[in-house]
Amino acid sequence: NSLDRLRTLVNSAQRLEHNTADLIDAPRVPIDLSGVVDDVVQSHRQAIQARHLFVDRRIEPGVQVLAGKGILDVVVENILDNAISVSPAGGTIMVTLQRRGDNVLLRIEDEGPGIRPEDLDRVFNRYVSLRKVEAGTAQHGDNPDRPDHAGLGLWIVRRNVESLGGEVSATTRPGTGLAVDVVLPIAAE
Repeated sequence: NSLDRLRTLVNSAQRLEHNTADLIDAPRVPIDLSGVVDDVVQSHRQAIQARHLFVDRRIEPGVQVLAGKGILDVVVENILDNAISVSPAGGTIMVTLQRRGDNVLLRIEDEGPGIRPEDLDRVFNRYVSLRKVEAGTAQHGDNPDRPDHAGLGLWIVRRNVESLGGEVSATTRPGTGLAVDVVLPIAAE
């Protein structure tokens, strides 16, 4: 387990370094967020099918934001990866993208166990993973029982979204599940 965890941390650190360089150096260009979201969902089709999940997409076409290439892919991938990994077999993941005035709202909702309200903001902290382990107890912070989760995904999401002038938040859905909202300024047309 220790070697697996170390390997995961090294891989995450390498991805983080690469993404940080992309974030700092990339020129901001209009990016079709609608296309990015569709592409990421399609690229996860095998994982979605393997877990017997359904994806309900409500994606407004032609939604554009200013970003560096690849930055938004990482945002959508990390949120969707989390939703897939915590959703029960037969569950539905809702992916919504829509314009709201001068902003764009991307919401990804799952039917997983959700998160206690007092921990919602913590999920965006570096090295924090609140995933349930098989024994049914939540591990907070460093999670030695889940070496496959380094607690960097949602931290990277927050860092990337805020660098684009946006905001990210999470809310526990009534009943069960988690909704992650990304709000970004819309690209001027």
